[in-house]
Amino acid sequence: MPPLSTQHSALSTFRSWWRKIWPAGQAAVPERLLAALPDMVLHIGGDGFLHHMHSPHGYLTMLDGERDIGKHISQLGLPESLAQNLWQRVRQAIQTGEVVQWEYEVQVGEISRRREIRCVALNPEEAVVVIRDVTEREQTLQILHQQSQAQNMLAQISSMLLDAPPAQFKETMAQALLAVGKLYNLDCAVVFEVQDEGETAAVTHIWSAEPERTHAMANNLLYLANIPNSLSHLQAVPPQAYHWLWPNEERLSQLPHLKHVPCTSALIVPIVYRKILVGMLFLGRWRPPLAWNPDTIQQMHFFTDIFVAGLARTRTEQTLRDYATELEDHVAQRTAELRQTNEELQRALRAKDEFLSTMSHELRTPLHAVIGLSQAMKEQIRGPLNERQLHTVGIIEQSGYRLLNLINNIWI
Repeated sequence: MPPLSTQHSALSTFRSWWRKIWPAGQAAVPERLLAALPDMVLHIGGDGFLHHMHSPHGYLTMLDGERDIGKHISQLGLPESLAQNLWQRVRQAIQTGEVVQWEYEVQVGEISRRREIRCVALNPEEAVVVIRDVTEREQTLQILHQQSQAQNMLAQISSMLLDAPPAQFKETMAQALLAVGKLYNLDCAVVFEVQDEGETAAVTHIWSAEPERTHAMANNLLYLANIPNSLSHLQAVPPQAYHWLWPNEERLSQLPHLKHVPCTSALIVPIVYRKILVGMLFLGRWRPPLAWNPDTIQQMHFFTDIFVAGLARTRTEQTLRDYATELEDHVAQRTAELRQTNEELQRALRAKDEFLSTMSHELRTPLHAVIGLSQAMKEQIRGPLNERQLHTVGIIEQSGYRLLNLINNIWI
């Protein structure tokens, strides 16, 4: 807000300028000067009667200079509330000497316009009302506000989808579609994913303000999506979005089965991953139609990119989890097999030890007898032996000891 001294200085300058181009009581107005103004200008007396007016070329207004000059504000054909407000603000400006400013909406024919009004007193008996059409400004502000909201929403959705655990991805996607539907004032949002190497499609995510109606419509869309000719339109390179206001003969000629989709306006955005069509996003509205501006279409392309990135991450994580689970199962199976093999080996070792122990005992007993008898015969305890017999007994004794050493080595 400018300082008070600046406001008073501006008012004084404006009053001086106005008196030069529109002296009190003068009907003729220098049109060249007024033609430079993009605004409607009304010269209203302190009694509420319209003295003069200027309307730029093409300015939509309910007033007519030839018809309304000389009439009171209440007789100008304005809506009653607007006429009362204007008369009140004129008196306020004359009484206070300050600029009085406000905005209002007015319906001119079938067109809604937003106007900004500034009212300033020229003297205690006259005031000037400057009316500026700010419809485009307000629309621009709304678009900027919506773009800001869309950017914030897409940032949140990006974080949600890229951070969502695989088990919660479907629920997170439902929240994302809800946010998109509310921001753009939609009635439904459906995601189809291409399956069977691009031959068919299936509904994977759906949101609607009227679920029953949307599910019925989704079935029609699914029928549409499963028609090869329909998918081929979306598989164009580069992929393009389809949007229309109903009815649209051009879209019906391209995608004839859209006649089964009862939407006043719709947007179909292809979902592409690595230059391959993996699905499509359908946004619909069956209330009064919604125009799809380039910014919205671009934002929805970005939304599908986020969805694909989140879906790819989720599937990759799920694949890794499945592989880890499979690997764990394989390791567990191999561990069990090794444990079983080890147990069988332990049993075999025990059986071997038992066998060797038994066989050692069974072989030692008769072998000791053979060695003992051969020693006795060698010592001729049982009678004399000739040289040949002693040699033979010596061989028997040596062979017995050799066999005993062999048995001892095997047992050890």
